[in-house]
Amino acid sequence: MTSCSWCGADVDEGDSWRAYEASGEREAGFCRLEHVVPWAMKGPDWSEVVLVHHRAEHRIAETFDSVDHMREWASAGGRWR
Repeated sequence: MTSCSWCGADVDEGDSWRAYEASGEREAGFCRLEHVVPWAMKGPDWSEVVLVHHRAEHRIAETFDSVDHMREWASAGGRWR
């Protein structure tokens, strides 16, 4: 099981958020969308980010040109604002 990159809680494989660096070198996992925001504010130096919502067997991907863009999107409530 993966730990949340922000709070350290266990990340449920069937209900979580995963950020991937487009180059595939780095990955971060989150137990809640809200935890993307403070993690991104810490300043990871990633470009071209993919954020995937894992929901049971479904995967919903969003693509961003930077961590700041992903943070702004998550701050606004994501896809379902």
